[in-house]
Order: sequence, then structure tokens, then C-alpha cells
Amino acid sequence: MTTPQPAPPVSPSPSPASLLETLPPDIPLGDEHLYDEDGCYYPEADGEPMPDPDYQDRNVRSARYQLDGFYYHRPGTYVSGNTIIYYERNNARRSVSPDCYVAFDVDYSHIYYRTSYWVWELGKPPDFVLEVASKTTATVDTGHKMSIYAGMGVIEYWLFDRSPDGEYYGFRLAGFRLVNGRYEPIPVVEDGPDRLRGYSPTLGLDIRWEYDAELEHGVIRFYNPLTEEYLLDYEESFGALEDARAERDEARTARDEARDQVREARTARDNAQTERDEARDQARAERAARAAAEAELAALREQLRRQQEQP
Repeated sequence: MTTPQPAPPVSPSPSPASLLETLPPDIPLGDEHLYDEDGCYYPEADGEPMPDPDYQDRNVRSARYQLDGFYYHRPGTYVSGNTIIYYERNNARRSVSPDCYVAFDVDYSHIYYRTSYWVWELGKPPDFVLEVASKTTATVDTGHKMSIYAGMGVIEYWLFDRSPDGEYYGFRLAGFRLVNGRYEPIPVVEDGPDRLRGYSPTLGLDIRWEYDAELEHGVIRFYNPLTEEYLLDYEESFGALEDARAERDEARTARDEARDQVREARTARDNAQTERDEARDQARAERAARAAAEAELAALREQLRRQQEQP
């Protein structure tokens, strides 16, 4: 996997408590994390519409879900989307909000108490950005935003249009890699009927456009060529969870049935032991009674003998 070089060290992000000591007194309590040390305000929302729930949202959520699951255990890796990236200090107008992005080798403590990404605090921009087409965003994605990402130094930029004919972008899938400050195309090839594939050196993954006959449009998938496996999307993860739950329930049922069988076997064993003990006690009682009867009979015989011997 080709991974960006670690960013140079940056100074620790000021905590909300320390900011209170340096910021102007008229800043609303609870909003101090939205201001830098110079008192510049960076909103957590840009007022722009959220992804089109019918056209964009499923693929946006799916992309973030797949990548977040893949990088979950990798330290210093941040996966997000639809959050604001501020890329020029003291100028809150210089911002952009990607549908999905990945940043390697960053200190998450600079992000955890706010939902926006400040490039100067993190010491670098995201390494990978993905935009998903919609009627209202397509022109911006292929124009203004592309220029912003190149200027920021985003290493890879990908564009995904779910429509089979690339209705909004004019293509279904395209990738670009930053070379000398300009984006150069990454090869995207057909990979069977209604499938496209391009390799992301930054992620070390294939990015795929695949037609879903049930949905009647393309879906975005990430594929790991090293393991030859797709990254799990939400539906697959949910299905795997349901399967795991079903297996767990079956295992519990089998365990309970086995325990019941053990209890029944123990009960049967105890009952058999009780019956053996009762039979043994009864045999002892019978032997004792027989011995007593024999002793009594012997005594009677002895008495009779003595009586017969008397003159």
C-alpha cells in the first residue's frame, strides 16, 4: 500500500479550557472550540444542503462505512465526510465539505472535540477525497472543488456517478492523482458487464462501480487486492451480524439442550442409585429377617430336643 509520508509535528491542539483564557470574553460559553487562538470563528455547518437522500446518500454512507471499517484499527487514520474542512487560517470562507475523505498520520486529538477539520492544526489536508454526483453538485465537483483540492494538496481525488450513463459527471467513475500540483487521471477500466475498476495507490484498494439490478443504478465498492475480498458495506455487515446472532442463538440452544440432557442423565443416575440403595436395604432387611427366623427356628428345635430328653 502506498501511504503518504507522516506529516511534520504540529503543536498540540488547545483545549476548550485553555482557549477560554485567551479568547475574547464575548465568545458564547460552549462555543470556544469553534474559535482559534486569534478569535476567528469557524462554524461546524456551512449552510449547504446535505447529500441528496435519493441520489447521493446511500453511496456516500456506504463509502464511509466501508473505509471506516477497514481503517478502524489503524492508528492515526481519520475517515469522515460531510464535515467542513477549513484550509486557510483566519479565513472561515476558505472551506470545503467533501462527501467522503481519509487522512493518514494525523493526531485525532485535534478533531475529537469539534466536527470540522482545520488543515493548519492537523498539519496536512486529507490524503483521499471522494465526491458522489448529484444534479446540484456535479458542476462544482468537477470544477471549483477540484481546484480547491489540488491547491490544498489532496493526493487523490475520485468522482462517482451512480447513473449507468454518467448522467451528471459525463462518466461513471474517475480518479485523479496529484502530480506537480495538477491532477492527472488514474486509469479506470471495464471489469466485466456493468462494472468499472480503478486502483487507488493512496488507499491500496480498488474502487469499483458496480451495477445493482435491484436498485437499478451503480453502487460503490472497495476491494482489497491483497486479500482478494470486498470491504463489507452496511448491508453485508448487518447481514453478517444477523448470521452471527443466529449462530449464537443456535449455539445457545444446543448448549441448553446439552445441559438439559446432562441434567436428565444425572437425574436418571441419581434415581438408579436410589433404587439400588433401596434394593440393597431391602435385601439387608430380608437377610436379617431370614436370619432372625432361622435363629427362632433353631431355638424351638433346641427346646423340643431338650423336652424329649427329659425322663
